[in-house]
Amino acid sequence: MLMISIGSLMDVGMNKIPYAEENDIEFYEDPEFFGSVFLREGDYTVVGYEDAHKPHIAVGKPMAVKKIVIKVPV
Repeated sequence: MLMISIGSLMDVGMNKIPYAEENDIEFYEDPEFFGSVFLREGDYTVVGYEDAHKPHIAVGKPMAVKKIVIKVPV
C-alpha cells in the first residue's frame, strides 16, 4: 500500500529546495493540515495543479511504483 499526502499550495511552508526546471520539481515544508490518499495495487489518483503532494510514502513494506505525469494547459 502507498500513501500520498495532499495539501493546498496556499498552506505549504517555505521552500525547502527551490524549483529545478530540469526535473520540474520543487520541495516545500509540510503544511500544518493535509489529507492522505491510500492506494493499493491497480489504484490511481489525479492531483490538480493547485495541490501540493508528497508521493512515495510506503505503508508497510516498500513496493515498486510507476508514476505518470501529464500536464494539461489550463
